[in-house]
Amino acid sequence: MSINEYDRIFKENIEPVLLPFAQKVLGLERAKYTSIKDDLHVTIERKPDFLKKVREEGNTNSYILQIEFQSIDDPEMVYRMLEYRAILLRKYHCEIRQVVFYIGQNSMKKMTK
Repeated sequence: MSINEYDRIFKENIEPVLLPFAQKVLGLERAKYTSIKDDLHVTIERKPDFLKKVREEGNTNSYILQIEFQSIDDPEMVYRMLEYRAILLRKYHCEIRQVVFYIGQNSMKKMTK
């Protein structure tokens, strides 16, 4: 039996037990549920502006420093940074420090607010 077959059989048989259990444990007895397709197929390539492994003097632990430069005020930037963080954490298994510098129009006004 393949892993996919095992997963399919497990999912089909666990749901009638799992949902009532989760409702009770999480206090969601009155909640309404809608199924969501659970296949998450995503291909993503990200090229950070600045990415370095840093070890500060006197410290034995290192971390990944990522710096991004943003020229437009993009409300989606927080999600992009979250994607970067997840990819970096999965690859390097260490602390990630991220900074976004806004260098767009009126950037000095925004930075002083």
